[in-house]
This record gives sequence, structure tokens and C-alpha cells, in this order.
Amino acid sequence: MSNLSDVQPELLSVRDLARLLNVSQRTVWTLRNRGELPSPLKLGAGIRWRRATVPAWLAGLEARQTLRVIPTESKA
Repeated sequence: MSNLSDVQPELLSVRDLARLLNVSQRTVWTLRNRGELPSPLKLGAGIRWRRATVPAWLAGLEARQTLRVIPTESKA
């Protein structure tokens, strides 16, 4: 049986998400305001992100960045 302290929360606060992404809370707010993060859930006055959506979002972000780096072939 695991301790409650070992259980990771299903929902992430701004602080939790910032720690998980290794960025500042300000960066999380900036990304959210730009629409660059997964859609959060509104809980009263606060917002939370589902932990399960973060890995898929990161994978998509990595894929988009990889596509930008691949040079296109020019037709001569």
C-alpha cells in the first residue's frame, strides 16, 4: 500500500505545472494566455491542468519543433 504523500495529484496547479516543465509560473501564465498549453479546467477561481494531458502536449510540441528544423528540398 502506498502513502498519500507518494500519490501524484491528477490535477496540476500553475505552480505544479511550472515545476513539471521546469519553467517559471509567469511562463505558464504566458503560455496559457497565448493558447499554447492544453485547455485547463476551471475550479472556482482557480485553474488546473490534467496531469494526463501534459505528456501528449509535450510530444506534440516536440513534433512541431522537429518539423520546423527539417530543411525542405528545393526543386531545381
